[in-house]
Amino acid sequence: MIILNIIKRQWNSKVQAMPRIPRSQNNNGYVESLIKILKAIEKGKENNHILEFEGSKSSDTLNHYCIKLRPIGIVELKNSKWYISEEISGWNSENIREILPEILNAKVKYISEMLNFIKKPKKISVILEHAKEKYNMTWKDNSQVYDRLHWFMDLGMVEHIGYEKKYVLTNHGEKFLKAHPPIENSEILRFKYDQTETETEIHIPEFLNDTYTYKWSSDINRKSNIGYVPGGLENAANTIQDTLDLARNYTDFNSIYDYLSSTYNISENSNGQYITFLTRLNILERIGEKTYKTSELGLELIKSENIDFNIVFILHRYYNYIFEILYLIKDKNMTVREIATVGKTKFNMPNESVDQIRKRINYLKNASLIIEDMGKTFKLTQRGHLLCNKLHQYYDNMIEETTKIINDKDENTKKNDIYNLLYDLRTSSIDSSNPTNFEKVLQKYFEELGFFSELIAKSGTTDILLTAPTAPKFTYKVNIDAKTNREGKITESLIDFETLKEHKEKHKAQYVVVVGKSFVGSRLIKRAESNGIALIDVEVLETLLKNHQKYPLQAIEYLPIFQQKGIVNLDVLKKQYNIMNRQKDLFKLIIKILIDNSNDDYSGGIISSEVIYFMIKQETQNLDISITMKEVKDMLSLLSNSLIDCVGKTKEGYYAKGSLKDAALKFRFYYDVSVNY
Repeated sequence: MIILNIIKRQWNSKVQAMPRIPRSQNNNGYVESLIKILKAIEKGKENNHILEFEGSKSSDTLNHYCIKLRPIGIVELKNSKWYISEEISGWNSENIREILPEILNAKVKYISEMLNFIKKPKKISVILEHAKEKYNMTWKDNSQVYDRLHWFMDLGMVEHIGYEKKYVLTNHGEKFLKAHPPIENSEILRFKYDQTETETEIHIPEFLNDTYTYKWSSDINRKSNIGYVPGGLENAANTIQDTLDLARNYTDFNSIYDYLSSTYNISENSNGQYITFLTRLNILERIGEKTYKTSELGLELIKSENIDFNIVFILHRYYNYIFEILYLIKDKNMTVREIATVGKTKFNMPNESVDQIRKRINYLKNASLIIEDMGKTFKLTQRGHLLCNKLHQYYDNMIEETTKIINDKDENTKKNDIYNLLYDLRTSSIDSSNPTNFEKVLQKYFEELGFFSELIAKSGTTDILLTAPTAPKFTYKVNIDAKTNREGKITESLIDFETLKEHKEKHKAQYVVVVGKSFVGSRLIKRAESNGIALIDVEVLETLLKNHQKYPLQAIEYLPIFQQKGIVNLDVLKKQYNIMNRQKDLFKLIIKILIDNSNDDYSGGIISSEVIYFMIKQETQNLDISITMKEVKDMLSLLSNSLIDCVGKTKEGYYAKGSLKDAALKFRFYYDVSVNY
């Protein structure tokens, strides 16, 4: 009796792909090929030893085939040499047929499950659908089913019924299935529960120190778009490990491509994308035009015990919004879309790409830091909580900067209010089951911009009526029509232009705006333009509100936005923004000049407007700023006004009455009066 030391993997740790080695053209097929490879290892053949197989045109190095076999745990690499693993240390040519099915079932998904399904004859297309529907396999074609069937045909456990184009389990297969029954669907669901719940401490390898001990938010080199890994992210650790092993002592583009294309059937372009991703992670170095070598960091990674866990640290070092997600869901379960929205509004992600968030989630799941909970939300595992506790000081240090939606403001409460408003804006815009939420958020949004914002939202009326708070001669009214859609796409069919015209007349509004997550279709845009309707998407609203914190225009100054037809462009506000920038620069320059000359013995700290003007010209001669005399006098008049009174005025000229900070506090005083009114 054979005594084996086969370690059966949990379902979520099993690989999806069968080993792709040549199939010998004899009755033993794959089994014969495997025996040849294992014997070459036993004989101590060099890694570059060429292996050929009976009836097969394929021939390659021992190293090449060992890399393909390693995911199933029967070979291992030690000091750049291949060895047979202890799990099958008692193998020989006679017992390999008994060992191999157990190894494959212990390491690869959908083995016993497939055998159980073909107790009655099934076509390969039916088997593929079963694998995808019942066991969540992500295969796009039947190649993986084909590989499984032919491996087990060579093991005598599956028979092909040629005239029916079906496959069925043999008696030998039935015996194996009794000893190794399939995993039940409920057991797969069990892996959604926390398997780290008994862990009490967490160890981070020393070689990863530089991946998290820095100011997270300040590193502009952290990219947003995580790259491609062949074979799916569930198997990312194995694929990356194999590639780095291949490149230990240099390799080239074609060698990596040959391995990946034969294993995962990828294109040359995909191979290039994958290599680029590894070089950006600094685990693979490019040392020639198409020559690569595993970096020191990469070598440390493949020597480490838990690559799935350790690779997340390297991702965090070079890609934005990795460990930040852990802190985000630390106290509140969130869906993929919610995580994407927060990434855009709070953590400087360029967009709400659900695909990019899913990539991050898969890496975190592989590391057992998060799990999927009921309702398609995600939460931390015990290991995730332990890691958050260990790294909290780095997160706490960066949170102030990452929440800087309000540019240079210091008030945390204000920051949070604006962040919450932007978050609500995005989430409510896709909540088509409750459109009232979006209307309420928009009412609050336009109030933040300084409008009188009236929520009406009744049959036969507009949703929100905006009024610019100024004299009747200069005021204007805007009808806001809020549109929600679960996919975030507002199409022509969702907008009734004739009704919008009726509402405009009813409310005596000068302008009409439709607001939605995004607008799709050239016909929609053309119709909006021909009907004089402005279309504002959530992205524009977010940018506008952020700009408002830096350039607080008055409602009347936002008129150019609503005068547009079709898709709204914020470039119409550049002139106003430039004016405010000039005024800000002039304010700082005047105060600085007066303070710098406060102790001047000749002038006694009093300077005329003409001298101030020429000093400003001197200060700004190398800058792209052209200040006029009128602007200088207007600013001095404002600053010396009795209400502001941060610049003193005499017959001889002007003098400073405090620091720049004192002047800012005086303006702040009047701001506080207005917001608390």
